[in-house]
Amino acid sequence: MTENIFDVVVGKGILRWDAAWRVIAWLATPAEGHGLGEDFRDKLTAHCFGEPAPAVETRIEFKIGLRDGEGKWVDMLVAHPSVEAPRAVALLDDISLRSPNDSRKIGNFNLYAELAAARYPQAALSLVPVTNGRDPRSFAKLQESLGRLPGVRVALLPLHRIGEWIEAGPSGTSDVVRAFGRWAMSH
Repeated sequence: MTENIFDVVVGKGILRWDAAWRVIAWLATPAEGHGLGEDFRDKLTAHCFGEPAPAVETRIEFKIGLRDGEGKWVDMLVAHPSVEAPRAVALLDDISLRSPNDSRKIGNFNLYAELAAARYPQAALSLVPVTNGRDPRSFAKLQESLGRLPGVRVALLPLHRIGEWIEAGPSGTSDVVRAFGRWAMSH
């Protein structure tokens, strides 16, 4: 028997990113019943954009554009203030500890940046690789490759930092959300 529901829903041995994205998007919506209010959204957007954004929209599995007739889908999009007319756009995608410098993933991030820049030419653009890795040095090739993109902010986000944000959240944070925070800190 597991002590944390998120070990079951999001995964313990094998991380199920699709479930994690849904929880993260839920936490970034202050009006939801998680008890974090604006705290999580503000920390996430400060990480993504360099400063908190008071209004955002999130999308999971967002079609950022087409390449060779094929849709390209980023795991999560955070747009400030809206997806239709953003001033800032963050593209979040997973990068696993098992393959931190995967050239396919690096190529995807570069393509997402190119497509987002074409779709949202007026918006500040951020790439946010979210990882279950703890040591940023493991992602040196990824950071070096993405860091060459002109005008694009790159902000590696370890899952354990998300857990730290939740643990530091308001006292009214629900027990279920705190359980997710403990789960995230263990990854």
